[in-house]
Amino acid sequence: MPGVTYPFVETTIPTERADVVSALLLHLGASGLEERDGGTMVPAPRDRVVVVGWFASRERAEAAASALLARIGAPDVEVSTGEVEDPGWREAWRDYFHPMRFGERLWVAPPDEDPVGTAPGAVVVRLIPSGAFGSGTHESTAMVLELLHDLVTPGMTVLDVGCGSGILAMAAGLLGAREAWGIDIDPEALVYARENATANDLGSRCRFDGTPLREVPGRFDLVLANLSASVLQREKADLAAKVAPHGRLVWSGLLRDDVTDLGRPPGMTSVAQRTRNDWVAQVWAHAT
Repeated sequence: MPGVTYPFVETTIPTERADVVSALLLHLGASGLEERDGGTMVPAPRDRVVVVGWFASRERAEAAASALLARIGAPDVEVSTGEVEDPGWREAWRDYFHPMRFGERLWVAPPDEDPVGTAPGAVVVRLIPSGAFGSGTHESTAMVLELLHDLVTPGMTVLDVGCGSGILAMAAGLLGAREAWGIDIDPEALVYARENATANDLGSRCRFDGTPLREVPGRFDLVLANLSASVLQREKADLAAKVAPHGRLVWSGLLRDDVTDLGRPPGMTSVAQRTRNDWVAQVWAHAT
């Protein structure tokens, strides 16, 4: 509403880096983007592009700025954070969110719009538009949603690390998982995830909270981690430790150049990989 301020990350970069920076900001949690160049109302410096990503909280914006600098920091890259008064435009993106299909039968749609031409047995995840990351539009999220078709079996348990809006955990629950537990460090994301679970009648099968990964008890048939490469590097041993003996770990959020540097989770071997544009998702199993 008017008078409320919202945080942003502003990057000034060479023109050829605009697409990569935009994708990274979305992956790091931006709920919207603005791109400025020499022809926009607010112009960018000559031969440069300004990409602004809007975030749900100051903490999320600052974390995204740090992650962005770690990934693309260079003398010709400028990154700053700030806040701006919101005149109400953050609600307008609801008008642009429409049903999307992933694979043969999984759909993501707003609560008040039904997908057209759904086949028998279609699974529809109802997602309330919000500032929390995870609408399915980003390549890293889309690839995991498609992988869930083959990986989720009735009665399995799922852990979604960095759950954002809860989209992956909810998709797993609707596809038949007995329990889907999402964890995230962003309190606002958890609020949206719980609202989304209620909208999908998944209150008994999906839970969302801020439990640190190391403190999550037990092991799971399927562990999902749609995170940045730096976080995956830091958490990969703990992620592997949460996978049941015959389970699977899916991680996503990698650029092609990250794959070699990241390596593999301890004691696990690659069983599948998907790529889309510059992004990569990998599936891992315990080595036998």
